[in-house]
Amino acid sequence: MYDDEIQAIKDYLRITHDNDDLYLSNLYDLAISLIKTKTGVEYNQCDSIYQHAVFMCVAHYYDNRTSIVDKAIQEIPYSLNELIKTIAFRGEHCHAKQDK
Repeated sequence: MYDDEIQAIKDYLRITHDNDDLYLSNLYDLAISLIKTKTGVEYNQCDSIYQHAVFMCVAHYYDNRTSIVDKAIQEIPYSLNELIKTIAFRGEHCHAKQDK
């Protein structure tokens, strides 16, 4: 199941090689931990909003992975912050009522 998530992230990012699989796996774990810390809500693969937030978080950190940049530091995108707020606001109870 974990490999399926990594493949889904690779599809989302349009990555066709396996060179970054370990890095993507670490970012996946980081994204879940970050969102759980900010919301207090456990990750559920069936939750499409939470899953999209994880994908967006991975994409953000994948695209902004260097600590030395020649451009302005990129903060977490507004759209990702809004998804995190939505997850926090609705809480755990919405996991039982998933999109159809």
